[in-house]
Amino acid sequence: IEIIEGFASLKKWKLAYIVFADAAVERVLMANGVSSDGIGITKKDARLVNTIGVWFKSNTDIRSFKELRFFESLTMIGYNNQDTASFDGCTNLQEVEIPANVLEIGQYAFSNCDLRQVPDLSKVTQVRAWAFTNNANMRGNLRVNGSVSQGAFYNTGIDTAYVFMSGTGTLSANSNNNATGAFGKCINLKSVTIGEGCTLIRQFTFWGCELLQEIICLATTPPTLNAGFTNTPFASGEGVIYVPDASVEAY
Repeated sequence: IEIIEGFASLKKWKLAYIVFADAAVERVLMANGVSSDGIGITKKDARLVNTIGVWFKSNTDIRSFKELRFFESLTMIGYNNQDTASFDGCTNLQEVEIPANVLEIGQYAFSNCDLRQVPDLSKVTQVRAWAFTNNANMRGNLRVNGSVSQGAFYNTGIDTAYVFMSGTGTLSANSNNNATGAFGKCINLKSVTIGEGCTLIRQFTFWGCELLQEIICLATTPPTLNAGFTNTPFASGEGVIYVPDASVEAY
């Protein structure tokens, strides 16, 4: 009986540590002092981390970081330039899970990775410039509960996008050429829903979205388009735009 109890205690002790699917990720975290005992990383250790800086930037070894979801004190990933982008250049990173408390994805945070699935961004209120650019294999349905800046999803493989925009603002702010649109060159994008707070769709926002056939715009006041749909089916009079019933005449 004592042996069985001892084994059970040992098993419980082992389960206290997060089991990382990718050993390369755990090595980086250990090297940056996340572990409180130098042996493994617990969920408590993860919750004490409020920034991951550039620990992983340009790391070509890491492939999976779904355990990022345990880092519950993070409210932002990345910062406001490419030099401080958390995962920029992790060219083999294929999967990640965003913590539930993250509200902002910084500039270039996951640019030039190889993500295969759109992360859950439904609680994120701001996706900054170039945050996910050049993740050409990233497929799925995007849902963002806020604003999306220039180049944020440029050259990604997303299939649909829902940008809620809870406040008033611009979609693809500051885009000024065909390589800066928030959804530029998203060659699989077929449908986009734009929230009621949108007042301006910047030029080149959907540049090169050759399969885009459906726009659902929830804004009762038509946003200014500013050439946002160049080089899409809409530019040649194709596609369908759905608007609120009360605003059909205004559109």
